[in-house]
Amino acid sequence: MRTTPAGCGVLFFALALTACGDDSRGDGDRVAAAGGVDFSAGIRVADVASGEVNTIHVTGLCVEGGDGSGRVTAVDAAPDSGLEVRRFTVLDEMADVGGARQPFEKLGLAADQRDVSQKCGASEAGAALYVEVVPSGDRSAFSPYLTIATEVNGVADSFRYPLGLTLCVVGEADEEFCSGEARAGKS
Repeated sequence: MRTTPAGCGVLFFALALTACGDDSRGDGDRVAAAGGVDFSAGIRVADVASGEVNTIHVTGLCVEGGDGSGRVTAVDAAPDSGLEVRRFTVLDEMADVGGARQPFEKLGLAADQRDVSQKCGASEAGAALYVEVVPSGDRSAFSPYLTIATEVNGVADSFRYPLGLTLCVVGEADEEFCSGEARAGKS
């Protein structure tokens, strides 16, 4: 099959129109990180046992625009990071969980809540997003960001939250991969 330059132009124009689609949400109707995403930070946990669950407070979430209600539908680590997000939960306010080397149940966190009901600007903290993470193998793992998938008024969206997570397995804390600032907050 041979495509002419005019045919390519028509095809490109049709694809561009399809990509634009009919976005029924307003420009600001979305779940967002309460403090924004214009930064880079990191958390490093050393001496993680193989399969050990760590609970991490990721960020506050709020809804921009709309009726003030949204939902988190998924939270994922970067592909091929060696880090797995087992579960996530959204709480109306930040919980005092003490240590992070335990699953939700042992910390007293309600599991798998998804709704975000706080509007942006009403509270600086927003609803608190927590994740349970584990290394997916027996090696140290690093994810430079988490992808947070959301839905507001039936419209799906997602954003990358630039929190670098490093889990250093037992015996690798002194390795270059895990030392100092080697991975914390770097993308």
